[in-house]
Amino acid sequence: MADGSPTTRLHVVSGSSQTSSGVRALLVLHGEHGVREDIREVVEVLRAEGVDIEVRLTWEGGHAALFAREGADDGRTVVAGGGDGTVHEVAEALVRNGADVPMGILPLGTANDFAASAGIPLDDPGRALRLALDSASVRSVDLLGVGDHTVVNLASAGPATRLTVQTSDGLKRVLGSLSYAVSGITQIAAMEAQEGTVRGPDFEWSGRFLAVAVGNGNQAGGGIVLCPDAVIDDGLLDVRVVPEGDGAGRLLLDSLLHGRDAVLEEASFGHRGAWVEIETTETLHVNLDGEPVDGTSFRFEVRRGALRLALPEASPLLGG
Repeated sequence: MADGSPTTRLHVVSGSSQTSSGVRALLVLHGEHGVREDIREVVEVLRAEGVDIEVRLTWEGGHAALFAREGADDGRTVVAGGGDGTVHEVAEALVRNGADVPMGILPLGTANDFAASAGIPLDDPGRALRLALDSASVRSVDLLGVGDHTVVNLASAGPATRLTVQTSDGLKRVLGSLSYAVSGITQIAAMEAQEGTVRGPDFEWSGRFLAVAVGNGNQAGGGIVLCPDAVIDDGLLDVRVVPEGDGAGRLLLDSLLHGRDAVLEEASFGHRGAWVEIETTETLHVNLDGEPVDGTSFRFEVRRGALRLALPEASPLLGG
């Protein structure tokens, strides 16, 4: 339950044209941020403008999904206030329950990979929350389905996946997104590639790999752009494979330290399709929006238009 981010006092401007009286919303706020005065100020200003917004604080795993269902049952716009994990849990709850309500994002976590790549304001809760409540900004977007799981942003698989899964919550709170790089320094040298097969429509590759990324969104791990061409309204998934090879581990580390996605592309190749399958002989570690799962066979499928999400008009994740 660690979505840690520093507390910042921000000025909130009232009277924005993005929200109006009559809006009904429920803010699912990660418990760590319940004491933030800037969030309280934003909520108070919106209420003064006539916005009917309720707030629920999460305390343990499962609370975000519970509160999301509560808001949907009441016909409210549901806003995920936290990091990528909170966004994942809220979206999955809405989709599993067939909720036909809009969702918004108030990014407050360590990496905020999905919000960052979508162009949602990261350092201005007032702007982000107004965007989340703006009905004109709601778009139908795709999600990534993996069995019973739903992924908003990106699924990563393979030995390199442990770089994010094994990064401690304490390190994240102290160093933010840089924590993934610090954790990676100690792990990449000992990383061993894994044997497997990756296939999709008109595509199949077999060999040893360090990582496979299946993207609805395009970045993970605190800003590493793994699927640079991914958009969330095209009905396609973007796949990127980092095969074993001289210098591949070094390029992964370089990307962690410097956010150099162009360098990572030198050691990988990509493909696009409506589905992709990964099969391995040994257990494969997969990270679904930060949720770790294990197995030897996975099928990823696009779920087209599965979520109504508030996004900036010029979001880089929206197709032309």
